[in-house]
Amino acid sequence: IVSMGSAGRDAHSPSLVGLMGQNKTLISYYQGAELAAPSQRVRARQNVQRLIGDVAEGRLRVVIDRTYKLSEAAQAHAYIESRKQFGRVVMIPDERA
Repeated sequence: IVSMGSAGRDAHSPSLVGLMGQNKTLISYYQGAELAAPSQRVRARQNVQRLIGDVAEGRLRVVIDRTYKLSEAAQAHAYIESRKQFGRVVMIPDERA
């Protein structure tokens, strides 16, 4: 499991005890430290650009759980709030769906 921060709005901290029983590892990266000083913002931007390049070159895959039309925004938000997704939930314009 790789974590790139915690963007949730609640203060819930999940228990990591379940990972130990399955011999899994959590790797976390706190980008807040990268944004603390102006000189570090350059490094953060470079990190994000590198990750975007990795996705474009196929070295890093973004897992998409579901796609919703924009007209289904309420359903998409309900699904996200259920915390059942594994990967990203993507909303696309209705004419592309």
